[in-house]
Amino acid sequence: DIEAVRNGQWPDSRPLK
Repeated sequence: DIEAVRNGQWPDSRPLK
């Protein structure tokens, strides 16, 4: 997810949320 990538906690399209 873009939000995850923005936070820099996940690679891409793979948010824990």
